[in-house]
Amino acid sequence: MSPFASVLVNAHLLMLSFAFTPRLRLWALSGFLACLLAVMGVNVWRLAELKALARDWQLAHSRKDLPAIEALYCWDEVDPSLRLKMQEVFRQEFEIPVRSVTAELASKIDLFLVEAQRPNLEPTGVVVVQFESADGLGARLIAGGPWWRPKFTVFLPAPPPAK
Repeated sequence: MSPFASVLVNAHLLMLSFAFTPRLRLWALSGFLACLLAVMGVNVWRLAELKALARDWQLAHSRKDLPAIEALYCWDEVDPSLRLKMQEVFRQEFEIPVRSVTAELASKIDLFLVEAQRPNLEPTGVVVVQFESADGLGARLIAGGPWWRPKFTVFLPAPPPAK
């Protein structure tokens, strides 16, 4: 056996002997549970903030309050013509009553993006709106930004590919 192989075998045996001591197992389990609780806590907080964003949207929609709706969106990099088009869409949505509004965290699989567009915020969640219409009209509003203060994203034209 080469010296390098014997060092690896000895290191492996040493690691196994430490791994099976009760004290180290307790520390490892405690660390794992602490990390698991931290991740769960952040996700619960993210979902609560997303639900607050959904409630704010529903309240602004019920009041037909265009400035309040606009305040829920991130307008970074949005040109004025696109903003005017979106204002017109918001006004049209005011004419349709809302049946339900739900919020959900989104995995990367759920957030498919059109190749010709890009969001102005990193997507983290989705607010699903169902309108009261005969044809089951609905909308999926993509939310993003920091998890402590999400906003709705606006999809922008993707920049041309670099040459």
